[in-house]
Amino acid sequence: MSINDDILSRGLKQRALLSLYEKKLDNDLTKVMSSHKKRLVNSAIKNGNKSVNALNRALTLETRKTYRKIYRNGITELKALAGTSSKFHNNTLKQSLGKVYRSKVYTGLKVNDLIINSAGTYSEQIASISLSQQRRIKDVVRKGMIDNLAVNKIAKNVGDSIDLPSAQLKTLSRTAITETSSNISDATYKLNEDVIDGYQYVATLDSRTSMICGRLDGKVFRLNDARGVRPPQHFNCRSTTVPIVKSYEDIRDTNSPRISKRRLQRISKSKRASFNGQVPSETNFEQFLSTQTNDFKLAVLGNQQRVSIFNMGKLKFTQFSTKDGQLVSVSKLEELLNGVKPTNKGLATTVSTTVNKKQAPLYGNTTSEELALLKDNYGNVEDEFTIGFRQLKPVKSIEYGSGQYSKFSDRLRIGSKVNNLGDDMTKTINWKTTVIHELGHRYDDNIIDIVKSNPDNFKKLSKGFVDLEIKEYSGKTYIGYKSKKYSKYTQSAKRPETMSELAVDSIIDDYKDLTYKLRDRRNKYIYQSRQAIGGTTHDIGSKGFNDYYKKLNSSKKSFLTDNEIRDYIYHNRTTNYKYYFRNLNSKSDITDADIYNFKLKLENKTLDSSLLSTYDRDFRGEMNDYIGSISFNKIGAGHSDGYYKKFPVIGRTPSARVLTEGNSSEAFAEYVAMLRKYPDKEIQSINRKIAEHYAPNTTKTFDELVKRIGEIYD
Repeated sequence: MSINDDILSRGLKQRALLSLYEKKLDNDLTKVMSSHKKRLVNSAIKNGNKSVNALNRALTLETRKTYRKIYRNGITELKALAGTSSKFHNNTLKQSLGKVYRSKVYTGLKVNDLIINSAGTYSEQIASISLSQQRRIKDVVRKGMIDNLAVNKIAKNVGDSIDLPSAQLKTLSRTAITETSSNISDATYKLNEDVIDGYQYVATLDSRTSMICGRLDGKVFRLNDARGVRPPQHFNCRSTTVPIVKSYEDIRDTNSPRISKRRLQRISKSKRASFNGQVPSETNFEQFLSTQTNDFKLAVLGNQQRVSIFNMGKLKFTQFSTKDGQLVSVSKLEELLNGVKPTNKGLATTVSTTVNKKQAPLYGNTTSEELALLKDNYGNVEDEFTIGFRQLKPVKSIEYGSGQYSKFSDRLRIGSKVNNLGDDMTKTINWKTTVIHELGHRYDDNIIDIVKSNPDNFKKLSKGFVDLEIKEYSGKTYIGYKSKKYSKYTQSAKRPETMSELAVDSIIDDYKDLTYKLRDRRNKYIYQSRQAIGGTTHDIGSKGFNDYYKKLNSSKKSFLTDNEIRDYIYHNRTTNYKYYFRNLNSKSDITDADIYNFKLKLENKTLDSSLLSTYDRDFRGEMNDYIGSISFNKIGAGHSDGYYKKFPVIGRTPSARVLTEGNSSEAFAEYVAMLRKYPDKEIQSINRKIAEHYAPNTTKTFDELVKRIGEIYD
């Protein structure tokens, strides 16, 4: 048996270990959710005689407690898995290679960071499920109020209508397990690349194997192959990878201090022969499927006609599915059998292990409806941003769902196709800005790795923004940085994981400005708005009221014209906040009072804040998020504090406020959505003026970073 055959055998055993973790998490979740339902029902009954608000608070508190427990249990198991996987890889290399090689164990990335980034932020997804259940409970309570039911009856309805998302949570946990294991494997392979040449994709060989993984089974990729794919490729993915060890000759010629040349020369001829560098001789999924029963084939291929065609042996297994794992129709398969060129451009082809030397298209080779929508909404304008985007490898997965980008799985979710009313969301500006926002995340997360591969390029990109620490270890270059202005508030140099974090000083500058005397500014705004209201009387009529505010507007100077403000407010209320302004019919419905109030907000540099549980609906959602991410929600309405704190620290303000990659990355994604690719150019122009007013330093730095990327790769 070759060394690679031995490693494959051990890898399959590791996959069996993962199934134990899956079962344990499934059992834990079942127990927790069963207990949760009982407590929720008991809480509803207990608070059934109280007010509706009290009932809502009690049920919300119970739900939050449960999901916090689920998250803590999940993180505990994933940490245990991470440690076990690291030890497994170390032992595998030790036992397979003997004393010839001193393997290096994966310890470089904090497990917490890895888990947070896995599966599109594990904690955020659980939080999303929790909020969804809270909303469903509140809807039941609200309906009871509308129906004028007694509170105890409403409480009973809550208990009767509970539909716990156990399956969704299990899917999330299983996917996080696969991704955590895959990330540790990937990192371990790279740490030991002096003896590891590449890796092989290994699908779980049973009837539940997806078409996506089935067609990838047995494929081999180089470690640095731009077109390499790794699990998970989809939710509930159970595939794994195994390393491919180099040949004896390649290892012998490798100049690595961890390879014992003396021991290598002393090993027997048979042992040398086992270092053959060849792909393991394991049965692939197609061969495996051909030996199974008809019922098993039916479970995989969907119907008897496809099974019959498969049994003929004239078509490859990969021809039975599209690239995104959808089964090809029987008629298309018959066309292939008859030698007719298929009309379906999405037909799968065998995955190539060679790097495409041609410049990758903007969206890679994804052939899907989602891709067409992306192209339609993003465009192909040759500006600095697009030049940088073209350097990225093709995205692995584009799918509908809550807007999200996961760097580790390279999965891009582009928002819901329809809303809960069945409306087509893909035609709205809100949906388009979601797409662009997530593309901004993808750019921010990935372009930095390309730039870092060339220290000179990284120096060009970061010049003037941060202080660099570039060091050499074992023939490899490691780049770290410190804040220029605020380095005394940061303990040590950080390795850059996003491009946007290089704007750390600018973000801190804007944070200081946005939060300086905020209470005084907010009070001044309230005072001015009340003074304006106090200057009116009830008997002047609507015309007199409007004339009064026109006079106020004419005397109040602003960097935006009255018409620009009217257009902006109308646009925002009819797109982002359409639900709240359903009766808004035309721009004339935007009053002079609305315009004057907007001017006061600009003058005092204030907005409503998510910390106050209020959202400023005169400003775009992107603008709220942009300002909120920079000010840590002191003003504006970005993500929660908990979301930002999950990410690595990039700097500290003089007031000891910690800023993280979460702050910089969200700010950059909204910068892209508002100022780079916003669908309405007139609103984009107004967005820029507002962004430069509230956050001039961050906006200028992002402009410069994108410009430099364009110059480097033009």
